[in-house]
Amino acid sequence: MLALAYRLRGTAVRQTGHPQQAVEDLTRAVNLAPDESSYFQRAATYQMLGQPTLAIADLDQVIALKPDDPQAYFARAQSRRALGDTAGANQDHRQALVLDGR
Repeated sequence: MLALAYRLRGTAVRQTGHPQQAVEDLTRAVNLAPDESSYFQRAATYQMLGQPTLAIADLDQVIALKPDDPQAYFARAQSRRALGDTAGANQDHRQALVLDGR
């Protein structure tokens, strides 16, 4: 339950424009109960901070926990593109479309 509270607070803090503070809460959430939602929210925060390598690491965890989640692939494609990995980004984007039923 405490992990959920940290995840919700971290998400709210990020939305108020304090992404670095949000990472602290989201990291606490991940440490307490590593689940796909906490990893995904922290990845989104890392993307906001311009840290695609850290975002990819978290999105890899999301995909390991929930391999049928198209949003994780869409998000990882965005981070891979930011790093200049066009081939990886395209592969993730195609996989996301398949999982999304498009």
